[in-house]
Amino acid sequence: MSFHDFNPGQTIAGCMDPSRLQHDILQIAKETLDLQLNSFQSVVAVSQKDYLGLGQDGQAFMAFYMGRIFRKPVMWAKDGMDGNADRWVLGPCEKFVSGPHMIVSVNGIAIVVQRPPNHFLEDASGSEAGAHCTESPEPVCKIKVPRPPNAFILYRKDRHATMKQENSHLSNNDISISLGKKWNSESPA
Repeated sequence: MSFHDFNPGQTIAGCMDPSRLQHDILQIAKETLDLQLNSFQSVVAVSQKDYLGLGQDGQAFMAFYMGRIFRKPVMWAKDGMDGNADRWVLGPCEKFVSGPHMIVSVNGIAIVVQRPPNHFLEDASGSEAGAHCTESPEPVCKIKVPRPPNAFILYRKDRHATMKQENSHLSNNDISISLGKKWNSESPA
């Protein structure tokens, strides 16, 4: 993954070369992770100011580094749980969609928000005054947020054409199998 393709809300898995980062950004990213990650906490929060100060390279490094620690895909999301907080959170994807949390996309930005109570969603049939809602004859469109490609898909995309040129007799399935074996044999560092 190139840093210029980095997108908050995108799941991150894989590894990257920390030597590509400016030393001060690398230091801030490592200190933040070292301070906040421990056996009791798996989500890191940073202020909006620090998030922007890290830049895309620092944000991507922190995501790759954390993904390597937890061996799980992680993502950045804007914290929408507290309306007064202006911060971003980084953590394993399941942390943002479990329990009382859910992810919404606003203008392409992933935001963690409070999941509405079930009775709020189920009891929309009318009010105490006796007014009843009727179903609209128009079909309701569900907004589909496209799922970003995972690390292997990006790996395969980068190497597929080269392997096809070198082995023109292989089918796409055989190329995927071969790339999968190469992917699994590479070291995570």
